[in-house]
Amino acid sequence: MLDPARIEELRAAPVAPALHVIDGERRPSADGAMLEVISPLDGQPFTTLARGGAADAEAAVAAARRAFDDGRWSGLAPSARKAVLLKWAAL
Repeated sequence: MLDPARIEELRAAPVAPALHVIDGERRPSADGAMLEVISPLDGQPFTTLARGGAADAEAAVAAARRAFDDGRWSGLAPSARKAVLLKWAAL
């Protein structure tokens, strides 16, 4: 269990809004929709994140297709793709 001083420290720490990463760029949702994230410490909102919709999914799929077709992804050695996926999974 966290002590009260640590809870206050965590509560006071700023948390930037989380945006999508599509085609290597951080961006908000196409329609600007955001979701509040509620802290389990105190039940209060502490940040927001981009709420993806159909347009965001389509943009992400199109970007992935381009990266595959132009060789940025498909041209990587399997070990390099593995390293990218493991790094992403660790986020």
